[in-house]
Amino acid sequence: MTNAELQVRFDTVADDFDPGDEISVENANYEMHKNWRNFLEAGFDVASVVRMMSPADIWEHYDDLIVYGAKIDMTKLFNAFRGGFFDEDFTKEHWDELVNRGVSPDLLADRCYGDCDISSTTDLEDLLGKNVSMSKAFELVRSWLEIREEWPEEQVEILTWLYDHGLSKNDVKEWLAKNAHSYMEDYIIESGSDFYEKFGMEDNNMIDHWLERYGYRFFSEEELSDLPDAISVDKLISFFSMREIIENCRPYAFDDFIADYLKAGKDINDLAQKFMNEIGYSSDSSDSGALLDLVYAGVSVDIIDPAKYLDLVDASQLDDCEAGSWYDYFESNGYDSQRISRFLREEK
Repeated sequence: MTNAELQVRFDTVADDFDPGDEISVENANYEMHKNWRNFLEAGFDVASVVRMMSPADIWEHYDDLIVYGAKIDMTKLFNAFRGGFFDEDFTKEHWDELVNRGVSPDLLADRCYGDCDISSTTDLEDLLGKNVSMSKAFELVRSWLEIREEWPEEQVEILTWLYDHGLSKNDVKEWLAKNAHSYMEDYIIESGSDFYEKFGMEDNNMIDHWLERYGYRFFSEEELSDLPDAISVDKLISFFSMREIIENCRPYAFDDFIADYLKAGKDINDLAQKFMNEIGYSSDSSDSGALLDLVYAGVSVDIIDPAKYLDLVDASQLDDCEAGSWYDYFESNGYDSQRISRFLREEK
């Protein structure tokens, strides 16, 4: 084909070319597919030729086109054909070549990874190995992090890994501030993790929140030795009122709690002093039963004096069980039978 014939052919295609018309684009792509090299050999404008070539042909003949002087913006081309030639599979297969031709790894990552595709430190390591920026890696894993609220140990693992590999402390703190939840607090306290401390996120109320949710268990369901290291027995006791402690014990099981308290190495006098400060000598049956449990546990008479209680209590307010228990105590300890007779109940 002579140069004159090539010129006519090229002008016809160029005149008919409309980037917004699918058929026009297909016709131009087809003509360039057959004759792009002939057109360039004949000296036609390289930018005009490239403009009418398909992305597949530009990709295949990229190096030759550069030799002919083409200025190819591969990023612009990549963005223009998001759902076509440069799809996810192609992008993953040709990642290195795309980077070498000017497309940023961050842009490639956006094409390849959607919500929750990145969900492990292995995935993140692969991204950084492909020169994806830390900020983009964090962006891609955020959607997964946000649905893992009930698995805070996984969130902590990912965030710690990101921080250790270059994510800023402020980025982690901002995420935590926006996504704080009780599961994370529970994990931090129960595991003894220094995660919050590492990022300056200590919350003075965090332990109180945990005690509000779970503290009652340690008066009946769990032993004091099972308390997290971050929470002392003294902290637990001081958080709850004495009546809350008694009420949270199983019925008639305050003595079991006392046994656990002593097993934890605590002084019964401290617990008794709290009782006297908040309740004192009471004629309420529940209070009276707890008082007797403390007496049997060996509390100092300087804190709880049974003789003083004998003078102060209204025995008629006690139920039969508590009255009988006190009577047995007084009788076994040699108290005057006449003074303690008011604790006796008539047989029905």
